[in-house]
Amino acid sequence: MPSFIPQQFNFSHEYSRSLVQNLAHLLIYGEEQKIYSEILPITEPEERKEFSTLPKEKISDWLDTHGYRPHLSKMLLKTLYPALLADLYQFVTEALICSEKGWLTASYALLRKPFRDNLFYLEWLLAEPDVFTNAFYKQDPEEFSVDKMMRESRVLEIIKRAANRTVKKDIVDPLVIYNIRYDKLINLGYDAMWNKALHLVTTARAHKTEQKNINFIFTNNEDRLYQWRHIYSSLPVLLDYTVDVAESLMFMITGNERPNYYVDFFHRELGFAVWSKEAIDWQENVELSANFPDDLADLHVACPKCSRVIDFNQTIARNLFLERKIRCPRCHKSISIKDIVDKNGIGPKSNSRLADAL
Repeated sequence: MPSFIPQQFNFSHEYSRSLVQNLAHLLIYGEEQKIYSEILPITEPEERKEFSTLPKEKISDWLDTHGYRPHLSKMLLKTLYPALLADLYQFVTEALICSEKGWLTASYALLRKPFRDNLFYLEWLLAEPDVFTNAFYKQDPEEFSVDKMMRESRVLEIIKRAANRTVKKDIVDPLVIYNIRYDKLINLGYDAMWNKALHLVTTARAHKTEQKNINFIFTNNEDRLYQWRHIYSSLPVLLDYTVDVAESLMFMITGNERPNYYVDFFHRELGFAVWSKEAIDWQENVELSANFPDDLADLHVACPKCSRVIDFNQTIARNLFLERKIRCPRCHKSISIKDIVDKNGIGPKSNSRLADAL
């Protein structure tokens, strides 16, 4: 089926799709490596016999009362992480499909749960794993709902702690991440659009339905263009951050970076640099575009084939991101992202960047 997304947002959409695929790769890697399993050191014959006859719903209580609480916490972490991430992946994937079809009301509605709820619980797992797993195990779900955490002003605090445990902790602004998802007043935020997508009539002051209108029912082409611009002005930021949170949690579980982590990281950063420049150009503000920092200007890497420096521009970076390979502008030989990463030593130096963050 053809995509109805306007051309100026095509790269933003492809970048978003790539980030979502990063999440899928994490889930698949965890399954293949059996990372989500926890080996319990139950050695006493009587305990082993008793444990083997337990119904599933009794296992957690048994572990808690028989001195296996640390293993219970790890088991809960390994259960919650893939479940929350897979659910987030499915909703965002469907939201992007709806965007391609021009079904933007459905797209907004589908984006609400993963970024308002799923991502928050992943952040909480990263920021305070023992606190969240304990709350999940012992408390009524109402006690750790996002709404209750909002009332207690805990959401921004947890986002700050989670962001500080990611690789990009010195770049990510937790307040921006919070505002996009929860602030009801800012233009960049999703909250008002989510609520209008889910309800035909909204009464809250921040997103009250206009007189002689019903939310999103009378959408025209101009409205859809605004909505596409709104979605792709912030969705890549949220998804890039989500991948960082998910990668950091995977490292927390395994203690190691997964294979090809640095290849994927370089690919993701390349895409972010291209997207951010395009997003500024949408503003059609010549002065703003001219003064916007060019992340590619400082990217000078050696060609793996001829060893001469490749000076990246928007076109070269865009092609390398989309195809994962280019022809060197100097020697004209085909080179892949992995070749570039390996040749230029892009990766851990003396310490792991993820280990430093955690």
